[in-house]
Amino acid sequence: MEICHRVFFVVGAFIFTTVMTEVELYSNQKCATGFYGPKCELPCRHPNYGELCHLKCECIKQYCNHITGCQD
Repeated sequence: MEICHRVFFVVGAFIFTTVMTEVELYSNQKCATGFYGPKCELPCRHPNYGELCHLKCECIKQYCNHITGCQD
């Protein structure tokens, strides 16, 4: 399950809201491949992996590496 955050921002006189995942919320900081978070200390969670955790493993958790994806 991905953790989401409600984010508010103001443009002129309008208030907008959106829901962002933790990866998107902290994506302004360039983390090493396979990691995310405020200090880039968190490995991608299954089934995600790779740069910004945007790729998806098509294998079970025990075979999914948070950096490189599915292992043989």
